[in-house]
Amino acid sequence: MKIIILGFLRSRKGALSFGGAEKSMIMLANNLEKFGHEVHLVSLLGNHIVYPINKNVKYHYSKDYKGNKIVTHLKIMKNTKKIVCEYSPDVVISFWLHPALYTFVLKHNKDIKVIYAERNDPELEYGFIIKKIRNYILPKLDGFVFQTKGAKKYFSKKIQKRSIVIHNPLYIKYETYPFKNEKDTRIISVGRLSNQKNHKLLINAFSIIAQEFPDYTLEIYGEGVLELELKLLIKEKKLENRVKLMGTTKEILRKIYGTSMFVLPSLYEGMPNALMEAMALGIPCISADCPPGGPKELINNGENGLLFQVGNVRDLADKMKYLLINQNKANEMGKKAKNICNTHTTDNIFQLWNDYILNIING
Repeated sequence: MKIIILGFLRSRKGALSFGGAEKSMIMLANNLEKFGHEVHLVSLLGNHIVYPINKNVKYHYSKDYKGNKIVTHLKIMKNTKKIVCEYSPDVVISFWLHPALYTFVLKHNKDIKVIYAERNDPELEYGFIIKKIRNYILPKLDGFVFQTKGAKKYFSKKIQKRSIVIHNPLYIKYETYPFKNEKDTRIISVGRLSNQKNHKLLINAFSIIAQEFPDYTLEIYGEGVLELELKLLIKEKKLENRVKLMGTTKEILRKIYGTSMFVLPSLYEGMPNALMEAMALGIPCISADCPPGGPKELINNGENGLLFQVGNVRDLADKMKYLLINQNKANEMGKKAKNICNTHTTDNIFQLWNDYILNIING
């Protein structure tokens, strides 16, 4: 079977080399190739590869266009048509909405199946006009892969009937990072410094409890457009020696392993890789109960982590204080969180992908 995976392999400002969707694209290509398929991985906007691509995966990329958005979209659509027509795939998997729109145009001319992979919150990610276009085009595609049940429920019954929910896989084996009872005094967060990631809330919450827990520090890994704004907030709260913006690193797992707490304060997320990885390391985790519900599908509140109300600084501060005071309970949650290593293995996740793709092609 011939498969084309389309998306934007673009190193975004503030990403830890790549975001979760970019990593998922590459890993999906690598693992579908292992099933014996001919896999083509296509970056529609530049050549920004950080994660390794299997030698048998055929990699293509378009120029990283600059300038007028309309002209850029037309050029990308032309390149998409060229690649799809040249290789005549059985199925095209589109990460993000725009590649799905480009591929939809080709369905009028070629008998190809198109699967759309939604990677974020379908309500908050797009503006009014794009939503209108999306709602017209998506029902005409063949399959849909969602990361969360909440994202799936957002769409029509027609789309839901042809869809599947598949979480992201974990590449961390249970035994690689043994559970640590003794942890250091760092509180960690990982993600772009953007409005979506909501690090202002985390800094404000930490400022509420900082005096009561003078030995603890907050480290935020990531870069982005809000870096200066966050530095000013840290200065305003007089936390320059307690809150550190750490930038990006290729060794994030090693950096955060053994820390006392991981916090995900986002306004919305798909299936957050950073949270999954922190859980796999056995770090006690706190996450916003944000749409479309990814953290809630990972965390059973009070059992393997804690959830707090989105945007509620007092709720977050209280949850952070609870874990710092109740170290035994925090360790218990961290141990249970590590079970994600067993439920989200690459074998389990990519078998689901392969079975679903075959079902769409043969259906």
